[in-house]
Amino acid sequence: MTWGVITAKPETKIRQAAAMMQSSKIGALPVAEHGKVVGMLTGDDVLRIPVQILDEGVMSKPARWGSED
Repeated sequence: MTWGVITAKPETKIRQAAAMMQSSKIGALPVAEHGKVVGMLTGDDVLRIPVQILDEGVMSKPARWGSED
C-alpha cells in the first residue's frame, strides 16, 4: 500500500500514462480532475491500443506471427 496516490489528468497522453503505470508497477491509474476521480485507465485499456492499430492495418504484423486466416 502507498500513501501517495498516483493519478493522471484527462489530458495526459496515453504514452505518458502507460509509462507512469509501468514505472510505478501498477495495473490501473485513476484519472482525476479538480480533485475528483473522473475515470480509470487500466492495463487492458493500454493494451487495447496496439491491438486496434494492428487490426486496422495501420501497422503490419511481422511475418513470423503467421496468418490468422
